[in-house]
Amino acid sequence: MSDDLAWLKEIRALVFDMDGVLWRGKEALPGLNAIFDWMRDEKVPYLLATNNSMSTQQMYVERLAGHGVTVPKETIVTSGIAVRDYLRATYPPDVTVGAVGMQALIEVLFDEGGFTRDDRRPQVQVVGTDLHFGYDDIKRACLAIRAGAAFVATNPDTTLPTEEGLVPGCGAMIAALVASTDVQPTVIGKPEKYMFELACQRLGLQPHEVLMVGDRLDTDILGANRIGARTVLVLTGVSQRQEIVTTGIEPTFVAADLVELLDRLKGARDQQ
Repeated sequence: MSDDLAWLKEIRALVFDMDGVLWRGKEALPGLNAIFDWMRDEKVPYLLATNNSMSTQQMYVERLAGHGVTVPKETIVTSGIAVRDYLRATYPPDVTVGAVGMQALIEVLFDEGGFTRDDRRPQVQVVGTDLHFGYDDIKRACLAIRAGAAFVATNPDTTLPTEEGLVPGCGAMIAALVASTDVQPTVIGKPEKYMFELACQRLGLQPHEVLMVGDRLDTDILGANRIGARTVLVLTGVSQRQEIVTTGIEPTFVAADLVELLDRLKGARDQQ
């Protein structure tokens, strides 16, 4: 981690995680409106990338609008969208797909993606977070994977933060299927490289020209580090400064919040 922020002059675009970075619970975090206003005025491209496969792009557009921020739908990349793009890049158009997940994942795979759904003997079995996950889902996906279906998961997050506390996430569902199949999935979401590579591809930039803004060392920062992107840990979410030492995962720099990040970005622009 470096205190020398001269490299900020090289940054051409930003990629933001959302929960813990833009908002926490129902409340917008400090600097949210200001940093989006600045990006608009300075014509700085950005993407919003989340491991959540339970919400659609339109849901996020509406949530941001509720905080006074207008974003194009195309700037939002969920892990479900990343899975769709991965399947398109990896398999023929007529591949059959089984799916466990909420309605947003089903829509992105079959309504938008155009894949043929087959939950009995699919060629690919996709698993995303499903708040209604039960024995029948495990059984169906287990039989598909044991019959030879490729196992693809949206994200490895073992827990989800809620108002009640931490509850099971996609990683818990993956664990049930790994235990019953002895097969490890191809994971698409953070901290795996694919989602970050997809973001750079969409932005048309090299990794070192992109700044990942995240609140979790083990997903946002680790994944972006893996492809050589610059990273900033904001201290408004999950990970705190002392965890950099305990985890060994180092962001390029640390900012208290979006307000401090924006000050640094403005300073770098003023020096150009």
